[in-house]
Amino acid sequence: FAKIVKQFFPDRVPTGFRSPHSIIDSSSKIGEGTDIGHFVTIGKNSKIGNHCIIEDGVKIGDNVQIGDNSHIGPNCVFFSDISIGNRFRVYA
Repeated sequence: FAKIVKQFFPDRVPTGFRSPHSIIDSSSKIGEGTDIGHFVTIGKNSKIGNHCIIEDGVKIGDNVQIGDNSHIGPNCVFFSDISIGNRFRVYA
């Protein structure tokens, strides 16, 4: 079953794409190779790890930390002062 799922839903490899339609506060740090989709908002002092995928419509508040190789699905919302470890997948 897992092979069939991977055939239709392969793991996406981050390329470092950043949508010009997203708002990223200048005090936030974005790791290398992280993809940021359309209409994403990232608040003050937030830190996104390396090689993450942040899909369209995600809202990330102030002081949020997301670890390396994480995948945040479309339209997820993270309020302030949240920390997520490495290699997490979060979907709404």
